[in-house]
Amino acid sequence: MAEKNETKVGIVKCIPNMITMVRVFLAPFIFLVPVLSIPFFVIYSICGVSDALDGFTARALHCASEKGSLLDSIADIIFYFILTIRLIPYLYARVASFIWYMLAVVILIRLCAYFTAFIKYKRFASLHTYGNKLTGAAVFSMPFALLVFDEFTVCFAVLTVASISSVEELVVYIKSKTYPQSFKSVFFNEK
Repeated sequence: MAEKNETKVGIVKCIPNMITMVRVFLAPFIFLVPVLSIPFFVIYSICGVSDALDGFTARALHCASEKGSLLDSIADIIFYFILTIRLIPYLYARVASFIWYMLAVVILIRLCAYFTAFIKYKRFASLHTYGNKLTGAAVFSMPFALLVFDEFTVCFAVLTVASISSVEELVVYIKSKTYPQSFKSVFFNEK
């Protein structure tokens, strides 16, 4: 009987990670469908729901873990990397070169943050700050926003949010002596 309960507890602890893995497995299918098509939005929306549900489920089931957080960050990187590869050709001729320079700066800052964390803490790190969550929401809403607003406005808004959160994360890594796993924001002082 005790073994059955332990197995049940083990399965419950795996649920958030299984939800995260939906994103990992479905994201590559974005390569197989036309950008901004109905199948694109179906796959894209399921991936987005998994991103929203995994953390919520982990907290609700009291099984949030560093491993789960790392898996979520890796799934986000895979998902948004694939999205970027699919959207760049679509946007290339539609937005000014300024947007591409801005994107390059954001990517450079983000890579500097990852590199700084790796050097200082000897690990891959990606904080779940409010800024990073807002960036994720902005990037996720981008394809939907492209149906309503012009490409330059959408890209500029998303990259502005992404640049602020990237700089925030880099500054946090530079200033923190130990890995600040539960850090949320430089803009809101939480105790």
